Formats: sequence, C-alpha cells, structure tokens
Amino acid sequence: MDNYANGATILHGELYSLVVSALLARSGVPNSAIHSDHLNAVHIINSSLVSPLLPHSWSALPARSLYRWLSLIISSSPNPPTLSHINAHTTSSSLPAQANAIVDVHAHDSHSRLIRPYPVPSATFALNTFSLYSSTSKFV
Repeated sequence: MDNYANGATILHGELYSLVVSALLARSGVPNSAIHSDHLNAVHIINSSLVSPLLPHSWSALPARSLYRWLSLIISSSPNPPTLSHINAHTTSSSLPAQANAIVDVHAHDSHSRLIRPYPVPSATFALNTFSLYSSTSKFV
C-alpha cells in the first residue's frame, strides 16, 4: 500500500483483498465464492457484472482503478466467482463469518508488525485516461 503514500485507506485494503481473491478464484475451483463485509464493493461489482457501468459512474468512486480491475478480473474469468456480502463483527458461526473474523484480526495486527507486508502494484492500467499524480500523494 506504500504506492498510495498517505492516500491509502481501508477501502484500498478491502479492494486489494477482493482482487487477490478473484485472481485466486480465477485459477482455482469452478463455482467458487468470494465473501466480503464491504457492502459497497459487493454492490458495485455485482451491478457492473449485470449491466456495465457508464464512465461517469466509475469516476465518482474512490479507488476506481481497483474497482475497474476487480470487475475486469471477474467478468473475464471462465468460471466467474460469486461475490457475496457477509455481515462483519457478528457472533455467527458460519464459515464465511468465521473467516471474516480471522481476516479482520490479521488486518488489524498488520499495522503493528515490524515486517511489512508484500507490496502491491498500483492498478495504473485501470486508471482514467487522465489521472492526477504528485510525488507526495501519488495517484489521487
């Protein structure tokens, strides 16, 4: 997330985890499912798969290049995974809820680790034709 400098938010982390999940699902088992507690991302991506979003719809999204990348991965998959919303921070004993709780713990703990997580690429290929960039803020 260092590529985003001070512009990285939890949204970037959520979307990168969905991108990685979609890439893994693409090369894995058919009929796979991706569960996320990020309702907005699930809604936007599922909507874009049913009916392609118009350019102005993408431009209003923060981290739009990651949304576009995720949509491209899923829509071009031979066996696209289903993207489902799960409620976060519940006492549910379902497997997706338990997995979400574990992921949340790891995400929280990563802020205090001395060893940094692996770097992730900027999705520059999914940016708008003209995108703001500064050396301190990176891509805006």
